Amino acid sequence: ACRAGTTTAWSFGNFEDFDRLGHEYMFVSDGRQGKHDRPSRVGLKKPNAFGLYDMHGNVWEYVADWWHRFTYKNSPINDPTGPPEQSEKGDMRRVIRTGSFDWGRWGAQSVYRMRIGQRSTQHPHQGFRVAMRPTGVQGIAAAVEPHEQRRKSKVDPGPQKVDTSAADKNPRELTLDLPGKIKMEFVLIRPGSFLMGSSEGFGDEAPVHRTVISTPFYMAKYEVTTAQWAAIMGKDDRFKFWESMKGENDDASGPRKAMRDVSWDECHGFVTALQKKVATSLRGTKHPLTKRVGYKFALPTEAQWEYACRAGSTTEFHFGNDAAALDQYAWFAGNMLWPGGGRTFPDGTPVKGVHYHDVGLKKPNGFGLYDMHGGVWEWCADYYDKDYYVNSPLKDPTGPESGRFRALRGGSWFRYAKYCRSAYRRFFYPASNGDGVTAYISDFGCRVVINLDGDSARRGAPDPKVSNSKEAPKDSARPTVKPVAQSEDRPQRAVNYTKLARSLVRYDDNPVIRVGGRGAWDEQTLGCFTVLDDGELFYFYSGGTQFGKPKNIGMATSKDGIHWTKHEKNPLFPGSMPYAIKVGDTFRLYHPGKNDAGRHGLQMRRSKDGSNWSKPNLVLAGGILDPCVLRVAENRFHLYYCGGGQRMKDGKQVWEFKAHMATSEDGISWKKTPKPALPLGPEGSWDSQSHAGPCVLKLEDGFHMWYLGSGDYKDKLAWRIGHATSPDGLNWAKSGSDPVLGIGRAGAWDGGTLMSFDIIYRDGEFLFWYAAAPTEHGDETKMTIQIGHGTSRN
Repeated sequence: ACRAGTTTAWSFGNFEDFDRLGHEYMFVSDGRQGKHDRPSRVGLKKPNAFGLYDMHGNVWEYVADWWHRFTYKNSPINDPTGPPEQSEKGDMRRVIRTGSFDWGRWGAQSVYRMRIGQRSTQHPHQGFRVAMRPTGVQGIAAAVEPHEQRRKSKVDPGPQKVDTSAADKNPRELTLDLPGKIKMEFVLIRPGSFLMGSSEGFGDEAPVHRTVISTPFYMAKYEVTTAQWAAIMGKDDRFKFWESMKGENDDASGPRKAMRDVSWDECHGFVTALQKKVATSLRGTKHPLTKRVGYKFALPTEAQWEYACRAGSTTEFHFGNDAAALDQYAWFAGNMLWPGGGRTFPDGTPVKGVHYHDVGLKKPNGFGLYDMHGGVWEWCADYYDKDYYVNSPLKDPTGPESGRFRALRGGSWFRYAKYCRSAYRRFFYPASNGDGVTAYISDFGCRVVINLDGDSARRGAPDPKVSNSKEAPKDSARPTVKPVAQSEDRPQRAVNYTKLARSLVRYDDNPVIRVGGRGAWDEQTLGCFTVLDDGELFYFYSGGTQFGKPKNIGMATSKDGIHWTKHEKNPLFPGSMPYAIKVGDTFRLYHPGKNDAGRHGLQMRRSKDGSNWSKPNLVLAGGILDPCVLRVAENRFHLYYCGGGQRMKDGKQVWEFKAHMATSEDGISWKKTPKPALPLGPEGSWDSQSHAGPCVLKLEDGFHMWYLGSGDYKDKLAWRIGHATSPDGLNWAKSGSDPVLGIGRAGAWDGGTLMSFDIIYRDGEFLFWYAAAPTEHGDETKMTIQIGHGTSRN
């Protein structure tokens, strides 16, 4: 239960991972946590992959077994219960596990055992945990949250003995000759077993589970290149578009560039055509493939892909855990040459467009495969299911029987290191016109496998029953069925951001950040907040309230935006309504306040690590609420905020706030614009009374603003979320007459009012968070405000 499928020192990683992750998963007196003199409240750290909290540290936990130092020497394989009697000395000692708050990291390892007298009460660090043994029932599911449900099978069966005799009969490498003197090289992947998935990544990567690849297969040494694609499918309008960009994108259609902009259906059509072409060309030859009873070209299954990528490793990347070394093995966002900023090629030529690199320039993995990390996303044969690993078969899993999406692996030149990990899973629509959403993205490609013998064919192999596949014509130079063309003047990646922005869906298991316990700095509310994504972590900053005390600002961090760890030194400092950005390697936090002279306005703090902050400086005087700071260019910043107060309407005082704006060259010296950034709605509309909490993103098609709106004069806190667009960030127009996010159902935690909102765009979707309360009570000091999460719906 502690290991949760892992083989590492702790359920979250090994010793090299402790300084980075230890404080997130366990409460011990070591590393960044310092020395503790008492245990922590349970459940404050992150759970393991089985959804269990505090399995490392906090208090030692009694287990049922007697202590004996030679227990493991003769331990049975099935359900061991420890020695039948006391220790060899007869001193009635029991076993305790997990380490404790006043011990170091080593005592909290999954494997560590300590003995203690069963009647001992002299130590304040001993506790226990309860287990239940159901009888007469098979396959009991773990009693955890639905999104944390874990594998129902028993423990890892360990490395499996696999017959490798079939692999021994095949050459280590294989080369195919395609039309036009183009070659395709393959590497033999021998059968074996490995640990698939990750307990440290995103939810769909867990649980870590043993997987067996029972038969050998060949995998292409490189991602499919443009030359290989053209040799089988012919050239279409995409090639014309790329060729028109020569000089801008370093010959984007060069013969050794990875083929990209392709849907799953198109890749499936490619392997179908490749199968026919190779079968015809090899007929009557002595090529090694002709000696096989059967062979099938296919897209790899997710299991084949990860097995081949890991090449025997259990680390985040096939070369280890150090993302800093990824530059040696992959083209990814950290080393791609992007236009602008004075970037040049080695010969001094300015970079005018994205520089696409040839395949095979970086180091290979242990199996001799290139670009398994980065390059282009690689389509897999499987349908995608985020919970598939829970019941995945031990032997040769091929994914769900059906689904809406197909899986991709490997990351790309456009993505950060964490998306290039061996275990990371992505999904997208398979068809070229999938539900109105463009299915091929500029960094989507594929890699081919050859499954040996008929019984080893995977679902990614050609199947005539698949109606969407693109069959290649007999004359590959003149295809009769072309993939969807891409005109010369059309952008490579067309995303309807407004449609996505208006298609927001709540997460099922909200709230994701809850108020603290009794006496905590945030025991009552988590109010106005901000979320910063720096590519590696999500940083959450919020104003929090303890009953009867002023507001303070605290923080939390997360890898996935769902599971958060509050900072151990919360609260950080007095204040509320924070907004965070990162300029270079420096964090900036803006929030309302007053300086030592008592002057009110917008204050700014700086930090190098996001948790230790400088004293504030006043950067803009006046009534500044709900700030949102956006860096739109090298020397241009936009500030969006709300301001206003009470006014008379129909003989009554009503609250009226509006969204305003200021500009700056450095984010420090600001100049306010003369008029509100966005007009209120017409009389009777949902946002006719006030606007607040503006949140702005700059995307490819312009600027997008989400804002709180209120049209209920009887209750100033009846807020909902609206959306507007602007070509320049100055002149705004609402994208619709209705809010994009309303309150939750009656009685729900968010069924009363929304209070704050923040959003980011990542990997083709919006991720958003919102603060909400269960009641519409006008007095915020009597409300419980917590944080929910959601995404856009494609």
